[in-house]
Amino acid sequence: MLKSGEFALGVCVGLVAFIGVYLISDLLREDLNRNTLLEVIPSILTLVVAVTSLFLSFHALAEQRKMRQAGTDPVILLHLANREDARIMSTLEITNVGAGAALNVSVDLQTDISQFVPDRIITDFDKVRQTFRTIPQDKSISFNFGVGHRLLEQPEIPELKFLVTYEDIENKRYERIQKIDTKELAMQRADDGLASRQTKAIEKIEKLLGQLRHTPLHVVTQHISEKVADDEEKHKQMMEHLQEKRTEGKD
Repeated sequence: MLKSGEFALGVCVGLVAFIGVYLISDLLREDLNRNTLLEVIPSILTLVVAVTSLFLSFHALAEQRKMRQAGTDPVILLHLANREDARIMSTLEITNVGAGAALNVSVDLQTDISQFVPDRIITDFDKVRQTFRTIPQDKSISFNFGVGHRLLEQPEIPELKFLVTYEDIENKRYERIQKIDTKELAMQRADDGLASRQTKAIEKIEKLLGQLRHTPLHVVTQHISEKVADDEEKHKQMMEHLQEKRTEGKD
């Protein structure tokens, strides 16, 4: 509470309120006249300015603290994604989308999904009890979740609730409930990704090369002068054959 400044603000407001009550009560005990008002009004205005400045300063400090947290604090987010080598396979990602490293990360499933494991939900998250010591910024931990169309079959898989806890480098603890809904997978792409297409193309090339290795090759060698002579002989025979055809046509 001291770190947030709320306690200090409460003390200051209490002191200012006490002074204000004292001034007002003292004013009520005396006869109101012009001189008395001239003495009291500046004090009251000073108190009003002091309270206003106090609240403005507290608000500015609170905004600065939020900006600092946004620039250094980790933020762990649970979400569904797809494997690059098989888009039809959905994964559960534990991703650090914040600006600092997340320490001692734990994810505790709060929903009973035993009837869907392992037929539709591949990973039994009730058994994922280990603590992940560190998840750096922009890094994630991935679990196989299930095949897309199987996750959308009936009976419908209920909304999954996870209790996510983690710490920052100053050992400040964060705890929140996050939800995963399989219905968000509906109508999403499930075609092969680039990595999958590349893998299949390489496998096809390897298969063709394997077939070539097992195919006998016959190599015929011939001197170039012999090849030229053969070509000339073939050309001569073709011309003679054409000449015979022309002679037969005239007859």
